[in-house]
Amino acid sequence: MNKLLTGLLAASAMVAGTLTMAPSAYAAPVSGLWTNEAPLTQNYVDGRAINVGVRFKPKKPGVVTAIEFYKGTRDTGIHTGALWSSTGTKLGAVTFTNETASGWQSATFATPVVLAADQTYTVSYTSPRGIFSRDGGYFSGRTINSADGALSTVAGNTGVYRYGSQDAFPTASRGDANYWVDVAFQADDVPEVLPPAPVVVPPAPVVVPPPATPGGLLVCPTNGTGGAFTDRFNQSFTAPAGGTSQFHIYAAGIDPTKPVGLLVQLHGDGAYEFGRPSAGKLLSMAAIAKERNMILVSVKSPDRAGSVTWWEDAGVNVPFLQALLDTEVYGKYNVEKNKVWLSGYSGGAEFISLYYVKRQHHTFCGGGALISGGGSVTQASPAVPFTSGFKGNFRMHFYTGQDDGVGSPINWNGYTAAQSGATQWRDRGFSVTTDFPAGIDHYELDEPRVLREQLAKVYPLR
Repeated sequence: MNKLLTGLLAASAMVAGTLTMAPSAYAAPVSGLWTNEAPLTQNYVDGRAINVGVRFKPKKPGVVTAIEFYKGTRDTGIHTGALWSSTGTKLGAVTFTNETASGWQSATFATPVVLAADQTYTVSYTSPRGIFSRDGGYFSGRTINSADGALSTVAGNTGVYRYGSQDAFPTASRGDANYWVDVAFQADDVPEVLPPAPVVVPPAPVVVPPPATPGGLLVCPTNGTGGAFTDRFNQSFTAPAGGTSQFHIYAAGIDPTKPVGLLVQLHGDGAYEFGRPSAGKLLSMAAIAKERNMILVSVKSPDRAGSVTWWEDAGVNVPFLQALLDTEVYGKYNVEKNKVWLSGYSGGAEFISLYYVKRQHHTFCGGGALISGGGSVTQASPAVPFTSGFKGNFRMHFYTGQDDGVGSPINWNGYTAAQSGATQWRDRGFSVTTDFPAGIDHYELDEPRVLREQLAKVYPLR
């Protein structure tokens, strides 16, 4: 998989700037249809602008993080790529930059594109001069599997093309040709490759419902001591399993003689809001949390490849966040673990819905999540099964504008992601509500207002 080691594990421009991510020792394996292969004919001359591609299907649910194509020395000009559903819906688009003179080229998506298992997709790129790699008879009715078996080509009309200088869904096929277009695919397999849990994680995960109190909340142990009830910004933390970053903690004014809750806020890509701890969103959220005697913790992702993002490197980001909460919050404050709320925007929303709740739900007992500007999810089962008690005590509210999609300020359909995520979590038996206002795009969400409304439904002021 050497051709995939440069420019993969995609990027997002969901808040402030385009992000990229370097491979990690703990990242999910990256699959591609080809490893070190190269085409025999690298400068096939047609002379007309053309979209060429390959039809494929994943064997597991997961995400495509990048598009790749093999470039010949004469294939010059601006190249774009696209990923398509079986019916021709464009699921994502990229523009290739910093290309080499020849060889495999890679361009990352603005956000990963979620794919379902055993569904047919097409990956394509546009050659503006009509000079591209083409090996006729390559497929000859056979299918090609990725080295790890996560991907396969679709038999029959595998290599496809369509003339035109703009991205267009290619459907024509001739001569069983391979046009050498590929994807970087990450299956939802991270639980099998995560590093060992930090020593501070409770040794026995909760796999049965704790007893319910008369009020319906679950009983969770609380034993933290020694935390200062003050506001502290830009605190540094290094997780035992790897990863170093900063966090803000808002604890001034919290009454330790009363039950203390926790609100965890995860930034969008670029960490715009994290960089402004004394203004705007974080200040508003801190005030809202304090109204209900909840500590607010805002955490900056340890991912630093290109920029800062939560959703890319789940194999590092998940254990990092859990170690930080175990050490700096649960270990230092007497937090009621049935009153743990997560609030994520954009990349943070994706992280909560895709990874954190599924993999770390056994570390707390209840609360909820405000998932804003996204919220993809896969149907893969969690390593620790959800209990009926947790499902009954953890609420999810998806909040995304209907204009948060392709054609909005970012080229990513957060609205579609949120709709799909809400449906899948509801199908799992969770309490899910949605708010999809019309005329609102990715940058116009009022998360503090919605957070206050959601908390008020569960923890009314007395």
